[in-house]
Amino acid sequence: MEAFSGRAQVPGARWRAVALDRERTVCGYTLLEVLVGIALVSLVGLAVFGGYAFATRGWFEHQDRLDTQAALREAAARLAREVRLAGACLPRPSPLASLRALDGADQGEQDELVVRLNPRCAEAVLVAAFPGGSTLRVDRVDGFEPGTQAFLLSKEGDRGQFFRVASVNPGPPATITVDGSIPDGYPKDSTVYGAEEYRYTVDSSGAQPTLVVATAVDPPAPLVVGIERFDVRYVLERAYDPSECTASESVGGRELCVVEEPADDAQWAIVRAVWIDLRARSRRPMAGVGGDGFYRVGELVKVRPRNLIAGD
Repeated sequence: MEAFSGRAQVPGARWRAVALDRERTVCGYTLLEVLVGIALVSLVGLAVFGGYAFATRGWFEHQDRLDTQAALREAAARLAREVRLAGACLPRPSPLASLRALDGADQGEQDELVVRLNPRCAEAVLVAAFPGGSTLRVDRVDGFEPGTQAFLLSKEGDRGQFFRVASVNPGPPATITVDGSIPDGYPKDSTVYGAEEYRYTVDSSGAQPTLVVATAVDPPAPLVVGIERFDVRYVLERAYDPSECTASESVGGRELCVVEEPADDAQWAIVRAVWIDLRARSRRPMAGVGGDGFYRVGELVKVRPRNLIAGD
């Protein structure tokens, strides 16, 4: 018998090794398959992200449009309300320019408009001469409230000034305390009005044009962000003359004169209505918008003050 040497050859061993090799080949991935898979996942991710970015940008742009329209409505409502009440419970005609119901300055498309009114119809008379200081002795304090503005007009009507009310005391004696002090003296029987002054302008110094408001006793403060055009014109109670008027307004079959700004006290006294041309701008540029890319919306507000000239 031939001697046995080496390993025994088991018939099934080779078959199992081949089977295992085959099994590993079926379950594994080649480098090419991995790269293709990564590419497909990347494409799907880019598509999903692109759709999300598009939807998000569209939502923000829609919100910006709504915000711009809301800013325009807010500015128009505030200005219309103030102009409509201009001159309420103030002396007519005004003895002083500083107590005039309406005032302002033409500055192109960013005008200044000043509105003065006495919203609570508060009025009092000095019962004793005021030598200066912070305490006014008056006949009554009805309608005067701490923190509000007021105006002290001399008996002769030749001078006066705004101040802030610090406190009121119905008395006796009835007194109004000034926030701070008034340096000048005023005679007995001078009048105190609960007058308020609001001065509207556009501040373009920052990133966004902003409609700001200042009072007679407060510095300018932001009111509505995004207002870039604030063009004010005035309708006078006089016939249209093309040499003096910039436009005309038809009222009761008559053509009235519209000016950029009344020229003097006589014209301020015959202001019948006010035109306010407003335009709001979005805070951010938008895709598909021409020019500089900002979305804009405008409105022409026509207001007739109730306390000035009576008429149709």
